[in-house]
Amino acid sequence: MYADNLQNEYKKLFTLDNEKFPLNWAKTWEQNLSRNKLENFIPPTIPFIGKNYEKYKILIYASAEVLTCNNHIKYLSSYGGKITNRHRHRFDNPKNKEEIDNFFPNVNCQPITNGALTLSAAYICQKANILDIPNNPRDFLENIAFGNFGKFSIDGKSNLDYANKAYYLNASLDYIETDLKILEPNYLIITAATTQKKNVKKLLNDSSITPNNIFKIYQMNFNNICNTNRINKNDYVPLTENELSKINPHFPIWHKHLDIKSITTKNDPDSKKYYKVYAYLNEEVLTKEKTANEI
Repeated sequence: MYADNLQNEYKKLFTLDNEKFPLNWAKTWEQNLSRNKLENFIPPTIPFIGKNYEKYKILIYASAEVLTCNNHIKYLSSYGGKITNRHRHRFDNPKNKEEIDNFFPNVNCQPITNGALTLSAAYICQKANILDIPNNPRDFLENIAFGNFGKFSIDGKSNLDYANKAYYLNASLDYIETDLKILEPNYLIITAATTQKKNVKKLLNDSSITPNNIFKIYQMNFNNICNTNRINKNDYVPLTENELSKINPHFPIWHKHLDIKSITTKNDPDSKKYYKVYAYLNEEVLTKEKTANEI
């Protein structure tokens, strides 16, 4: 129901007549394609919607769609990438044995696939007593919905994230409004930098569509976790494995399966830097939960 309704509404928004359509910068299926034909643009995907989403109504937004690898784009196209439910499709259809065996499933959303946002979100949900986290990420994802706030990828070969760039975010606001109206989440976990933009604030200040419970977090990436100006700048006391186990006995296992090379650094084999993330979530996120009118 949710997926069908969202896809129908996305199709209405995905038109060159939409004044917010990112005609000049959105990613096309191949380089040098005409920007005057709608079919040349990679359409946005709806959020992944877990089979048990209705029970808890937890919606998680990563920052923005980033499609820089030509092989990845070809793969999207080969399995029907023009469908607008790509996260669910990849979740249900791993492309090889390696993906089948992955502890964190590949869902075409890097911070979910590498485990960083998945584990952080699960930690928030457990500590806030929203739900008891199941023993594996795949079952957890079936209890939530997630997607990228930025629905379009910027054209080019570089990894161009735009979580804090209002100009680019503007193209996605109608889709986000659609997500919120149809999914009606009770809880929202969202990138803090995105919520600071005036156009995003205006949307989220609409209490008729925004949930009462909002958790604003840093992007769970190398820069924020390892940069001395972010999570590492503070004297957060890293949780120990034993302390993490007391919160949920499954979490130390999840922690050990983090794709730590893509999250912190290959020189951090025990993912010690990530243990500070839990302290950051305790002190800066879980104690500062926002309501819609406080964004």
